[in-house]
Amino acid sequence: MDEPTRVLIALGASAALNCRPCLEHHLRAARELRCSEDDILLTLDTGLGVAAAAVAKTREHLPALIEQDDLQECETACALPTAT
Repeated sequence: MDEPTRVLIALGASAALNCRPCLEHHLRAARELRCSEDDILLTLDTGLGVAAAAVAKTREHLPALIEQDDLQECETACALPTAT
C-alpha cells in the first residue's frame, strides 16, 4: 500500500473515532503528501459516515438491550473502571 493511501485510511479512522489530535496529525500528513482536497474531504466524510451509522445501529438495539435481564459481565469491553 502506498503512503498516501495509508495516511488517508488513518485520517478516516480518526474522523470515525472523533480523535482531534489524530485528525490534526493525519490531515497534516495528507497535505504534506499532496493528497487532493477532494480525496481528503471524501475520506473525512466516509469516516464520519461510518461513525454515524454505528451510532444509528446502536440506537436501534438500545430498547432491546435495556429490557434484557441477562447482561454479560465483560471487564475488557470498556475503559471505564467499574465502581467498587
